[in-house]
Amino acid sequence: MSNTLEQTRLERLLNRPRIVAGLYLLLAVLMTWPLAADFAGSVAGGAGDLWQNYWNFWWWKTALLDLGQHPYFSPMIFHPTGAKLIFHTHSPFNMLVALPLTATLGPAAAYNFCILLALWVSGLGMYLLVRELTSEARGAFLAGIVFAFFPQTIEQILEHLNLAAVQFMPLTL
Repeated sequence: MSNTLEQTRLERLLNRPRIVAGLYLLLAVLMTWPLAADFAGSVAGGAGDLWQNYWNFWWWKTALLDLGQHPYFSPMIFHPTGAKLIFHTHSPFNMLVALPLTATLGPAAAYNFCILLALWVSGLGMYLLVRELTSEARGAFLAGIVFAFFPQTIEQILEHLNLAAVQFMPLTL
């Protein structure tokens, strides 16, 4: 009897999207710990492409807010002719959504915010999709965990923000 009661409580809890959203945010913070402890001063532990993405945040802020130009050309690379950045891995959504953070707290905070946003919205989006398709809250919650914290995604947050930002896939479906 108590097992059934506990399952009913769990189902009621997992049928409340606000609570589920909070749980996914908590999981995102825990999975990326200790980034939240030094949000504006540390970045994920990548060694190569991480710094390219870090530069991207700085460059978009510099181009848009300081120089008043589009970010797909940089006069600072290959001076004096500059460099076209049209085929560069910019991740425009992340650059724009984090622009206020980049301007106020710096590129590290912007990068960390985008990581947390991608993980959080990935989990929540998959939860909403599976719950809509199956009406099963527990399975939907588990599907959100599997999708958001899939090892490939966690690996990509270390260096490739453009590949870790998969949060729009379930929302699109």
